[in-house]
Amino acid sequence: MWYQDATNEMLKLRRDEKIGRNFDVSNIRLYFFAYQCQYCEGAPEGFLVRKTGWMFSLDGRSPMEHIELPKYIPENEAGLFRDSMIGWYAGKKLAAVFYLRCFIEQFARRQTAMTKARKTGDEIMDAYAQVLPEDKRSHLPSLKHWYDRLSEPMHAADEDAAEKLFDEARQEIEHHFELRQAFRIPEK
Repeated sequence: MWYQDATNEMLKLRRDEKIGRNFDVSNIRLYFFAYQCQYCEGAPEGFLVRKTGWMFSLDGRSPMEHIELPKYIPENEAGLFRDSMIGWYAGKKLAAVFYLRCFIEQFARRQTAMTKARKTGDEIMDAYAQVLPEDKRSHLPSLKHWYDRLSEPMHAADEDAAEKLFDEARQEIEHHFELRQAFRIPEK
């Protein structure tokens, strides 16, 4: 384990260069920790920790997880789906719900050619349902239903509701895309 008091190093530079500072150094500190597993001796992991008063918070880490996604997740919107998973694993439940909702909205926008149009989520999801083959619609979990459900904890800023909803929503949304692939419904 190695560490560096980044605030202290910054203050040394500023003292030598006669540069001012615009924050209370007795109240705010940044620390960088590097950890290398002694067993596997693999690449070190980095953590950025902020101390504000007596409160510590994890402000960053390196490397971020790379999450392998199922092949049926659309490539154009995969970053949003991946960010929802990272948010979930990092304990940011509202962020996870937000990214998951963005994922289905952006996919629906692309499928309906509404990428630039100012439309409500309901309008976009209704239009998306109409572009699905009529004989397959009833087999696919409704993205409109999950868009509406994901909106509830977001608009209420309810972390607990987001936590209760996320797993079920993710599974049903994944199932929608898995069935799209199985039914060979082409993307636009």
